[in-house]
Amino acid sequence: MSTSETITFDVSACPCNAGRLVKNVTSQDNPWSGVDVTFSIDCPTCAADWRIDRTMMVLRSSESAYHSALAADRAASEAVDALVQPLIEQFVAELSASNKKALHAELTKLNLTSLSYRQFLEHLRKGRKASEAVTSRNLGWLSSLADAHGVRDQFEKLTQTLRSTGQARTQAGEQVIRRKIQ
Repeated sequence: MSTSETITFDVSACPCNAGRLVKNVTSQDNPWSGVDVTFSIDCPTCAADWRIDRTMMVLRSSESAYHSALAADRAASEAVDALVQPLIEQFVAELSASNKKALHAELTKLNLTSLSYRQFLEHLRKGRKASEAVTSRNLGWLSSLADAHGVRDQFEKLTQTLRSTGQARTQAGEQVIRRKIQ
């Protein structure tokens, strides 16, 4: 049975200077385990206002715009997926691939999947459709597919919205206040 030992070190004062930032080092008593290093905020006020993300403190109140932008970006991505998924399913069904290997090779050639062949087989073994392995990586191909089905204008509007929400998410992420723990 393994036991562990935790040692805590004061790192610095918290942002309000009423408490401390603490480094917790936990080590196991066996030679094959490494140490776990975590940080915590030993101040009720700052613990409510800040959160720890690895070696950074993040001001919770500065994240609300980012979370809103992230939700809008996900919604825009889902709207694009909802439009193209039936088209992709039809495309994959019409492919004349003789086997799974040939199907994966065709999807890879078109830059439609990031899955390795092993991951693709696992994907299929889990009962998922081959079309669900297709990602929106090749927007040019997706645009031509949308054009072939008469929904290019709708596709272009949705992808423009997706680009805009992605930029807004990036800008909101840059506004999140982070402080490195010394």
